[in-house]
Amino acid sequence: MKSLFFSAAMAFILVSCTSKSPDTAKPSPQTDAKSGPGAIIADVKSTVSSAAVATQTLEIGCAKCTYSLPGVAGCAAAVKVGGKAYAVSVPGFDSHKEGLCKGAKQAKVTGELQGDKFVASAIEILK
Repeated sequence: MKSLFFSAAMAFILVSCTSKSPDTAKPSPQTDAKSGPGAIIADVKSTVSSAAVATQTLEIGCAKCTYSLPGVAGCAAAVKVGGKAYAVSVPGFDSHKEGLCKGAKQAKVTGELQGDKFVASAIEILK
């Protein structure tokens, strides 16, 4: 008797948890990628997602002198992805020596966005 009651209770819980009426389901703001605020979010996410571990040509400059990124104390590299500048974390790269304080340049950059930083494994300034 207890197992029958338990089975019936579990079946009720499963059915009530998995079914939603169309009236209570909230539409995702990203469902319509052609217009509205969801389109903007989808565009930004697709641009940012496309920056995953790959070699790509990006604008690079000094995070402080060129892009005025908040929280940057000294001259450090930053890249622009999707119109937004991100501080770059890369070992052995001297942004001041590369002349990034004088202005933005183009570079082949291998890396990915991780939060608010772009973690790069290689940067090659294009001439």
